[in-house]
Amino acid sequence: MASSSKHADTARAELIGRAEALVKAHMAQYDPSHDWAHVDRVRKTAMRIARSLNPEPDLLVVELAALFHDMADGMSAPYSSTAPLTTATPPTRYLPTDSPSTDKPTRPAKYTSTSSLPTLLSPFFTHPSTSSVLLPSQVTLITRIIPSVSWTAEARQRAAPGEYTRWHETCPELCAVQDADRLDAIGAVGVMRCAAFSGVKGRKLVDDADTNGGGSAEAHFEEKLLKIKGRMKTDFGRAEAERRHQTMVNFLEALESERRTWTDE
Repeated sequence: MASSSKHADTARAELIGRAEALVKAHMAQYDPSHDWAHVDRVRKTAMRIARSLNPEPDLLVVELAALFHDMADGMSAPYSSTAPLTTATPPTRYLPTDSPSTDKPTRPAKYTSTSSLPTLLSPFFTHPSTSSVLLPSQVTLITRIIPSVSWTAEARQRAAPGEYTRWHETCPELCAVQDADRLDAIGAVGVMRCAAFSGVKGRKLVDDADTNGGGSAEAHFEEKLLKIKGRMKTDFGRAEAERRHQTMVNFLEALESERRTWTDE
């Protein structure tokens, strides 16, 4: 019995190791707001949330869904530390379908389909050793969770009649991953990620008279980040979101105080 348990633990560790390697290789091309460090934080937080739930959800599904949650997220932009950010060329799957060329400066298009998920994850799920650890039902659940995690995905689902279901509110594995991802978007880390993503997007950091509706990192707080605490789905997530929300409020108050040093008001 002990030998069987040890073998299962080893097989599971190897499975997670292959998942990590796949995600690290994939996320290496993206900016610091959606890199491996972000994925790892979400994975660890999701596991902590999952262990706080009663009954405890499928931890293997939670961990793999968290690791893969940004594999189909068009919000992350290809990153180069040397090339001008405004001329970065995104992978083909991030381009609008009518884009004639990648030669001109472009910005990442939002991901609108999950068609690349089978291609991205097929090497993992079809690996000979995967079936010895993962049941088909677990694979199905993981691949259902991934395209439902993001804030944008949920907003789209809520806006489409019949798309947002009770499953989206009650699936414990989805709720754990979703809350973890949202927590990483707010608080101190969220402030830094917002600035990093704004830099890649060529978006102003602070609102000013020349913004002209082009958006800014500051405006993103009102557009999305300050709304996140109201969409948490677990007790742990709600409590932690309250703390991180206050961190952002404090930051914005400090920003407003500093703004008075460069304005006439």
